[in-house]
Amino acid sequence: MTRLPILVTAVALGLLAGCGGGGGHKAAGGGGTPVSMQGLRFHPSAVTARVGKPVVWTNDDNVDHNVTATSGAGFHTRAFGNGQTFRFVPTRPGTVRYVCTLHPGMKGVLTVTR
Repeated sequence: MTRLPILVTAVALGLLAGCGGGGGHKAAGGGGTPVSMQGLRFHPSAVTARVGKPVVWTNDDNVDHNVTATSGAGFHTRAFGNGQTFRFVPTRPGTVRYVCTLHPGMKGVLTVTR
């Protein structure tokens, strides 16, 4: 019974990920637009994806990172370590700016097209 509140919270946070997209630390399976987190930078720092197509951030560094939208969407991940990923599926066109709040110099831009 103690797992139920944790599960309900996890599902609610996934639904509130913003822009209707999915969130969470999932395997990158199924493809998607890749973004590497390496050398305290997002590579590439500007990416384009289509509505309904996932963008997958992978931590390739030896330090934790997160991915936090500063405009255009409402996602914020917990810190995650080397080899872990965050997957976001945009539901509308526009520009999403994001940062790693642990390393504020890490900034990126996602352009979502139809």
